[in-house]
Amino acid sequence: MNDYRGLLIKKQRKELDISLEALSHGVCSPSYLSKIENNILVANEDIYNLLFKKLGISMMDTIKEEKIKQLLELFFKYYMSSDSKIFKVMDELLEYKDEVVSSYLFVQYQLFLLYASEMNPQINISLAEVEAYYSYMDDSQREYFNLFRLSSGNMELSDNEEWIFIRRLKAKANLYMYQKNTFAAYDLYKTCLNYAIELGNKKLIAEILCSLGWLCLNIDFDTFNKTGYRHH
Repeated sequence: MNDYRGLLIKKQRKELDISLEALSHGVCSPSYLSKIENNILVANEDIYNLLFKKLGISMMDTIKEEKIKQLLELFFKYYMSSDSKIFKVMDELLEYKDEVVSSYLFVQYQLFLLYASEMNPQINISLAEVEAYYSYMDDSQREYFNLFRLSSGNMELSDNEEWIFIRRLKAKANLYMYQKNTFAAYDLYKTCLNYAIELGNKKLIAEILCSLGWLCLNIDFDTFNKTGYRHH
């Protein structure tokens, strides 16, 4: 798993004009520190603690960090299951916005802010800001990022919050299409289309039809016929 703290150490070291040799002295070798900073390896917690102490970076309390980790897991679980409890978790997570900068949870928290920005207009964060940390994301985080990127800006908020459910389905369909999982994408797009028709959301209907059009251009009809795949 990549660790954002390497980037934090590098930024703070350069701001303080401290050399690799000076910072690493008594902690590790300069080459080892360079690998930490450049996302080549993840060190143990003792090394991070020592480097943070030398740089004057405040460590997050481990109990609080574990609580934030659990809240982040709940947020994405509720998002993907369209659970209305997501709003309570979101409000609680926002209380830690200024504290996660020195935590290994920082990148996951930026993903949270990205998703939460659609539910709370006061959250100001861009896709480009989060993408800057892409190399520090693990596979799961990259999937969440790509899921958001492939569907961002395509949904209109509704008073009854049904947009969360439809966005989840449409984002998954986009991700399937991106992964060349054509038939799974087709199924989800059709489901989204039915919901959009029920809601009378003309903009969304048009977007889904457009996505279906692009999807059809990528269908291998020989494979389609051989599999016996049929829809009615």
